[in-house]
Amino acid sequence: MTNILVTLPRNHHLHNILCRTRLNKTPHSGIGIHRWCMEERVKMLGLVLRQSRQAKGWSQEEMAERAGLHRNFVGLVERGATQIAIDSLFCLADALGVSASDLLRQAETRPSSKAE
Repeated sequence: MTNILVTLPRNHHLHNILCRTRLNKTPHSGIGIHRWCMEERVKMLGLVLRQSRQAKGWSQEEMAERAGLHRNFVGLVERGATQIAIDSLFCLADALGVSASDLLRQAETRPSSKAE
C-alpha cells in the first residue's frame, strides 16, 4: 500500500470536508491535509490540558511533578509544539483525575485552535 500526501489550496472544497473545519482557519495557502489536521488536533489537546490544569490552580511545574513528567515537556504539549505519546497522555490524565478519553473527546469537539 502506498501513502499519498495530497496538498490542496486553502479554498479547495475538499479541504473543509476532510478536516471538518472552517476554510479560513487554514494557516497556509496550501498544506498537506493530514499534517494540518494533526497540527490542529495537537493544539486542541494542548488547550484542553492547559485549561484543565488552570482550573485546578496548578502551575505547569506542579502538574508535571504530579504526572512524573518534565515541566518543559508540559509547556510544549500545552502549546501544541509537540505530539504527545499515549503513555504521557495517561500520566497527565491521571494527574488531572480524568480519563485520557475524556481529554481526547474534549479536544475533538473544540471548534478551532485559539491557543492562549
